[in-house]
Amino acid sequence: MPVPDYLDLAAPRGDLNGKKILFCLTPPGRPVTADVAAAFKASLDRLAHLGAELEEFSGEGFDIEPIWRAINHTAWRTRFEKLAADHPNDLSATFLRQLALAEKVSGVDFQQAMFDRTALFRRVQAMLARGDCWRCRH
Repeated sequence: MPVPDYLDLAAPRGDLNGKKILFCLTPPGRPVTADVAAAFKASLDRLAHLGAELEEFSGEGFDIEPIWRAINHTAWRTRFEKLAADHPNDLSATFLRQLALAEKVSGVDFQQAMFDRTALFRRVQAMLARGDCWRCRH
């Protein structure tokens, strides 16, 4: 299915003058391929060309994968554990590994992930008070 070029669709209705966009390429320590970094920069250049004010932020504290793993994998395990036990050959090996990883998540780990998710949500809210939107390639 083709993806519309939202920037081209928005351009005839005005520009991005007066809009502040906060951005980071990725949280510290996360790898990014050269082609993804180039595409990200091209999108930022396009936003700037349309008049947006760009402000980079560090991305520190935005490594959401540990939060996602604790919450999502345990939810998947709760929902699909019986199915996986009854039909292991019908599910992907990757999915079965994700269910197995959830066995290592304690109740304390899960609750900490919930607290961390709330803290991240509040951080995003605070950032949006400074800017109109933000982009972070994960």
